This record gives sequence, structure tokens and C-alpha cells, in this order.
Amino acid sequence: KALDSMGRRPVLLSGLAIFLFSVFGYYWMASVALVLALRFVHGIGWGIVTTTYGTIVSDIIPAERRGEGMGYFGMFTNLAMAVGPLIGLSVSQSFGYGWLFGISGGLTGVAMILTRMVEIKAPIGMTQPSAAAGGGLFEKKALFPALLALLTGVMYGGVVSFITLFGQEVGIENVGLYFLFNAISLMLVRPLAGKLFDKKGPFWVLMPGGVLTGIAVVVLSYSTTELGLIAAAILFGIGAGSVQPSLQAWTIQRVDPSRRGAATGTFFSAFDLGIGGGAMILGAIAKQT
Repeated sequence: KALDSMGRRPVLLSGLAIFLFSVFGYYWMASVALVLALRFVHGIGWGIVTTTYGTIVSDIIPAERRGEGMGYFGMFTNLAMAVGPLIGLSVSQSFGYGWLFGISGGLTGVAMILTRMVEIKAPIGMTQPSAAAGGGLFEKKALFPALLALLTGVMYGGVVSFITLFGQEVGIENVGLYFLFNAISLMLVRPLAGKLFDKKGPFWVLMPGGVLTGIAVVVLSYSTTELGLIAAAILFGIGAGSVQPSLQAWTIQRVDPSRRGAATGTFFSAFDLGIGGGAMILGAIAKQT
């Protein structure tokens, strides 16, 4: 809602500032309680940044190419989420957590500088930010795509949270291969899925993408070799890589330009809730089995 009432740039810079403070703050945390408290603050920054970037991109992309544009945007977003853990593990193991937090903070600082350099315009149909101040925090028209995003987040959160432990349990040493091949498949499928969305609509992307994601989880659960792990990573990358940007494009397609901020916030809130809640729920289930 703040995006629609205050404008994109002030909200984005505020989110990046919170993000930057949190990343550097981890270095001085001396207890689990403090880490959890800072993690909460970090999550606020993350939620602001992801929502704002998604809204800005939806403002820029022409309506007739929204699926393709979201595909490219989602390609680089999920590429970072796939490669990030791999790089983070490598840096922390080789140089320590201090270097990890320093590099993360430096990248956040670069993002703040680039944000100041980018021209951000109000979307067509929304002349002044204050004109969009009405409405609630969440957009009702975005609830169904958000529900599907929540389910996607549950699967993604479960896999990312427990893939390392799963690899140790079944004897797969190089779990990093999962993130590598997942990232490659994401890069390849995003633009193609976006173009299909623009030509055929959401059904022709979401249905096969959802099926492939489910198959990937099943394949992963039975994998005991690196080959099985790679196969699951590719299938999951194709499936989730098709679903997530298509859901986001569909969300924007369903709402008025003046409510894009609220709609994007609804979408990402559901997706993030799925990631966090999914990890907790699936972890509890795994503990009982």
C-alpha cells in the first residue's frame, strides 16, 4: 500500500537501508535470540525490496509482453536465489562469516547506488502516488494467484531448507550440484514460459509447470545418487521457473494500475509465507517420520 500512496523510490531505498543494516548487524550478534530478532528486521527489508522491485518492473513492461518481461525479471531473481546459497556456502567455508556478511552488505550498497540512477515513472493510469492511497493492505483480486504462490513457496522452502540434510542422509556429497543445475534450467525456461503466457494465457503455463514441480519433488525424494539429484533439480527448475513469473504476471494483469503495489505485496507475502511456513511444517513432519 505504501508503494501506491508514497511512490516507488522512497519505499525501495527504505527497504534497502533496512536490508543493509541487517546484513552488517549479523556480524555483532552474540546470541541466538539477537540473531532471531535481527532476522525479523531483515525479513521486513526483504519483503519491502522484493515487492518494490516487482512493482517497478510491472510498471515498465508493456501489457502485451508482461509474461515475457516477468520471465526475464524472474529469471535473474531466481537465479540469484539458486546460486546465492552455493556462493554463500563457499565463501563462509573458505573465508568465514565476516567475509560473507561484508560481501552481502557491499552488494546491497551497490543496489542502493543503482536505484538512485534508475528513472522510475508512475504507471499509466496513475498520475500521482497519493491518488492510490485508498484500499486495504492486500488486494482481493490477487488472492487466488497468491494462494498458488503460497503452495509453490511451500515446496521451494522445503527443498532449499532440507536439501543439504537430505544429501547427508542418502550419501550424496556434492549437494551444490542441485543449485547449479536448478539455476541453469531456470535461466533457460523463464523467457520461453513468459512468451507462452503472453500467447496462450496462464493456464497453459501454470498447469504443466505445477505438474513438473510435483514430479521433481517425487524424483528428489527417491534420489540416492548425484544423477537423480541433477534430474530433480532440472525438473524443479523448469516447473517452478514457469510457474512463479507467470503467477506474478497474472496477478498484475488482474488489478488496476493504482493497486499494483498492493497486489505485488499480496503475491510476495504469500510466496514468502509459503517458503517460511513450508520449511517449518515440513520440518515437523520429517521429525515425526
